[in-house]
Amino acid sequence: MISIKPIHYGSPVYLETLELRNRVMRLPLGLNIHDEDFSFEQNCVLYAAFDGEQVIGMGSMSREGDTCKVEYLCVAGSPLIFRRKMPSCH
Repeated sequence: MISIKPIHYGSPVYLETLELRNRVMRLPLGLNIHDEDFSFEQNCVLYAAFDGEQVIGMGSMSREGDTCKVEYLCVAGSPLIFRRKMPSCH
């Protein structure tokens, strides 16, 4: 079953999302995520999608007052359709 949970910047799960993002979003473009500075994500709302214990996706949102802006979403493998209400920013 797929679950979506909040994660913390710098946590072991966060580091797993870096590897996922590198594999899905950077390496195909000849880039490496480890050459970039993601310290701004300390101030973001971060979520990971899990299939059991495996990280299969992640999302990053920035806060502007009471509003959240989706910065990006990354999903491993085949496209998945999540039929779930987005969690609140708070």
